[in-house]
Amino acid sequence: MDGTLTEPRKQIREDMISLLSTMSNFADLGIVSGSPIEYIQEQMMPAFEVMTEEVLQKLTLFPCNGTQVYTYDASKKCYCLKHRTTFKDFLNTVGDSSVLYTHLIMNLLDLQSYALKKYSDLKVSGHFISFRDSILNWSIPGRQADSELRQNFVSVDSKHGIRSHLNEVLRVRLDAFGLSRLETALGGSTSIDIFPEGWDKTHVLNHIASEDVYFFGDRCQPGGNDYHLYKKLSLKKRSYEVAGPADMIIKGMNLLSRINLDE
Repeated sequence: MDGTLTEPRKQIREDMISLLSTMSNFADLGIVSGSPIEYIQEQMMPAFEVMTEEVLQKLTLFPCNGTQVYTYDASKKCYCLKHRTTFKDFLNTVGDSSVLYTHLIMNLLDLQSYALKKYSDLKVSGHFISFRDSILNWSIPGRQADSELRQNFVSVDSKHGIRSHLNEVLRVRLDAFGLSRLETALGGSTSIDIFPEGWDKTHVLNHIASEDVYFFGDRCQPGGNDYHLYKKLSLKKRSYEVAGPADMIIKGMNLLSRINLDE
């Protein structure tokens, strides 16, 4: 979603709605995001208001890296939950989920405090940790950060490598506490995602029967939250790294042109 279909935490634009509607003539569509369903619905609202039911029924939502699945129910005129699995269910397979989860939160808060002390030019809002059923999202500037604060963080992070450093420290702490089966990835432009092994965006492929899958994402380099899915589908030359929504439209239209030529 963020950085591919929309600018971070912004609503989808008319030109992207047009692209998705055109794409639906050739394939079923899916939006896989580390964000919860509420964020996807908020950012996709302009599309939901103008897309036909035919298009909406071909568009599946995969929040929380595909550990949740929402499909459009024409009778209810809305998207309804069809599948769900949770982060805490996974922790119960490792030990006492309550103890492990508390330890994880304490470490994230400790590292958040460390970052505020170390980087004097870092500005924050609030709501730093978001439990999304299947992942924990740790936003260093805070989930409530407005566009100005987000841009400030992107600039400071580019200068100091804040997220990469915090991610390395977190990795050491997780391994030391017996949580080596938890993985981490840089999410969007401001956060770090923590999730069970194998629960990266490749999880979405468990819900898709066809192997003829194409993927577009912006965080496709090692450490990015699109990396694993991008890498898996790149073996079949079916994955595309984009630099933002404008680039997504260009590469999406190029793909449609090639499909038309093949036909």
